[in-house]
Amino acid sequence: MRKLVETTDTLRQDLGRIVRALADVDHIASNHSIPALNAKIEAVHIGERGASFGIVAQEIQAQAHKSRAITEDIRQTALRLTGAAQTTESEISRLACADQQTIAQLQVEVREALEHLESAYGNWAAR
Repeated sequence: MRKLVETTDTLRQDLGRIVRALADVDHIASNHSIPALNAKIEAVHIGERGASFGIVAQEIQAQAHKSRAITEDIRQTALRLTGAAQTTESEISRLACADQQTIAQLQVEVREALEHLESAYGNWAAR
C-alpha cells in the first residue's frame, strides 16, 4: 500500500510541475502575441511594401494563439489527472483502514476460537 501512495504522490507532484511549465509556455506565447500585433499594425502603415511582413506577423500571432490553446488543453488534462491521483490516494487510504479493521476483527475471532478450543480441550482432558 505504501508504494501505491508514494507512486500517486510522485505522479501528483510531477503533474504540478507540468502545470507550472505550461504557465511559462503560455506566458511566452502571450509575449509573442503583442509584438506580432504591433508588427501587423506597422505593416498596414507601410502599405504594400510591408505586406509580407504583415503575413509573417499574422502567422506568429496565429501560432501564439494556437500555443495558448494547446497549453490550456494540456493544463486541463493535467489538472484532471491530479484530481484522479488524489482520489486514488484517498481510496487507498480508505481501503487500508478497512483492511486494518478487518484484520482486527479477524484477530478477535481467532482469539475467541482459540479460547473455545482451549476450553473444550480442558473439558475433554478433565474426563
